[in-house]
Amino acid sequence: MITDTVPSDVLSKISKDASVGFIGDSSSTEYQKLRDAGLKVSDPMSPLDVQGREFDYVVVDKKWKLDLGDNWNNNNISINQFAKDLYTLITRSTKGTILIDNGLSDIIQSAGSEFNGEYSGLSTSV
Repeated sequence: MITDTVPSDVLSKISKDASVGFIGDSSSTEYQKLRDAGLKVSDPMSPLDVQGREFDYVVVDKKWKLDLGDNWNNNNISINQFAKDLYTLITRSTKGTILIDNGLSDIIQSAGSEFNGEYSGLSTSV
């Protein structure tokens, strides 16, 4: 799920016994929201810290940036690295992943238009 904030109805469905991995900063309002809900949330982790770990749920609240210059085709390594990093982040949970937008939907929309719809299966909706 890509969203601007963790929806209250989703938050209420997460079991208090579930492990929740949090990728982001401790000053995040989303991190505080998870803690205030009484969930077993990890200490904030960086994208590198989460490699090799697994949780029931993962919330990713990072700033999404991709500096590709003027043209996607001039920087395929950055595109590939972005895809690898995103894959790592979204595969750390066994039950669900919530991606806080923070620019992610802009990157997905740009990628879709640059690749002439090749990635049209990517969606920012639930």
